[in-house]
Amino acid sequence: MASKLNKRLYTDITRLKLLDKADAEVRFRVEKTPFDGFDDEEEAANQKLAEHLITGLIYPESKIYNQRAFRIEMILTDTYPMDPPKVRFLTPVYHINVGLDGSFCTEILQKQCSWTPTTSLVEVLKAVVKHIDEPSLEYASSVG
Repeated sequence: MASKLNKRLYTDITRLKLLDKADAEVRFRVEKTPFDGFDDEEEAANQKLAEHLITGLIYPESKIYNQRAFRIEMILTDTYPMDPPKVRFLTPVYHINVGLDGSFCTEILQKQCSWTPTTSLVEVLKAVVKHIDEPSLEYASSVG
């Protein structure tokens, strides 16, 4: 199971890295992955990783938030992909969907709403940027 999970993560992270282009549908610059330091997919897929943490920069497009990049982390628990990752903003941001601790809430990250085990990390990232650009009162943070 670990090998399959790691192959999926490796593929998802490879797709995330392709988003570091000015013409990408949504911009993301990967900074840290669980596979840093491995030379190829097979070597990475065979690693037993205790923590699945991805950090990077998002580039929102809305007028109020497009002046800078925001550092986020995606934390994948031991139950991923059955359960959604947790997304947390490391860059402080005043936003209705971001808590004081940086926690982020949207429907795609809610298991009971729209999360499925086949949801990709690119889809998660698109939802994060969409909700930064278009805040959702339905998923307002209770701490922010």
